[in-house]
Amino acid sequence: MVEASFEELEESIKDLTSYKERLVNEVAGAAQRLNMPKEKYESTIKDHGELKKINKVLSQLIAERERRQLLD
Repeated sequence: MVEASFEELEESIKDLTSYKERLVNEVAGAAQRLNMPKEKYESTIKDHGELKKINKVLSQLIAERERRQLLD
């Protein structure tokens, strides 16, 4: 397996962060249209399966970026 370049790593972090923000905004928009209470909306975001996966992958990518920066 070929290791991604630092630039590819940065691009992946940027793209995944952008996707996460769009997804959160979509959920927020739906919650607003449904007049969902703030607590329910926050719980939905916290427990959203796809957002959990995104956060896990983002954490891994950021850790890898930091590791590489320390090595340089």
